[in-house]
Amino acid sequence: MCAKLASSKDPNRLPLHGLAVFESVARNGSMSSAAKALGLTQPAVSQALKKLEQQLEVNLVMRHRNGIELTKAGQELFMSCVQSFDQLLNTINAIRQPKSGQQEVTLSLSTATATYWLLPTIAEFYQQFPNILVNIISRDNDSNLKSGNYDLAIPLSAQPFSQQDFHIWPLLDEVVFPVCSPNLLEHHNLTTSNINIEGLQQLPLIHLENNPEARISWHAWVQASNQKPQLSLIEEEVPAHFMHGQTYSDYFVALSAAIAGQGVALGWQHIVKDLLQDQRLVRLGNQQWRSDHPFTLIAPRRKALTPAVMALRDWLLT
Repeated sequence: MCAKLASSKDPNRLPLHGLAVFESVARNGSMSSAAKALGLTQPAVSQALKKLEQQLEVNLVMRHRNGIELTKAGQELFMSCVQSFDQLLNTINAIRQPKSGQQEVTLSLSTATATYWLLPTIAEFYQQFPNILVNIISRDNDSNLKSGNYDLAIPLSAQPFSQQDFHIWPLLDEVVFPVCSPNLLEHHNLTTSNINIEGLQQLPLIHLENNPEARISWHAWVQASNQKPQLSLIEEEVPAHFMHGQTYSDYFVALSAAIAGQGVALGWQHIVKDLLQDQRLVRLGNQQWRSDHPFTLIAPRRKALTPAVMALRDWLLT
């Protein structure tokens, strides 16, 4: 016996078109942006939203000249839409996914993180999930992350991403300390144990270009890791040596320069771990800086969290 389908005039029928339009308006922050994303005209978007509000008998947005603002009811409905649409997309993708054959996941991360953190252990993932292929997009900035042409990504910067647009999971603690080639120390007749702020001034420094993705500079590291935090260094007290040196825009190249003995670089613990074990780099002194903002793993909400994506996510977070 077949269930009776609700008619288009059924008051209990879900207004799916209106909900999809509302979700896009709430996510994009304006009628015009939502219209562009949906491939509709702005009047059509406005009309669909107005019709939804009439059906629900509640105001969902407050309209302003520069955009919209969600009401309390709108905020509650938006979060419900996000969760429901995510679940729906996951289900659709699951029933579309072939029962056999290879599945693909695209992961976006920096070249250094891919080379020194991911690739040494990715074979373990393939052993557990032989039917999942991980495609890697390497980058040296976060400018393309909003495009969403990936399934998972590890942002470089500590700047927060919108939870309305992205799933966000804490991934790695950020711990930073100086590293260099053993040959550089030998050339300057120094040892790792006696290197402090004063000792670092005897060595050439390698800098990352000053941008949000750099997270911390030599200047800021000296301030943050001062051995006397109760007497934190003010800007004028940071030695001028920490403002000069070779500068690179890509951390992978900066690390390569350090390995080649060209200077001392700031080492992010999770990236340089294997390089330290292989003695291609050595850690200088005991001073370090620990951030309050860990590296995160993100996924765009507009893309489905497929079983393959969730498998890679869980493996990365373990």
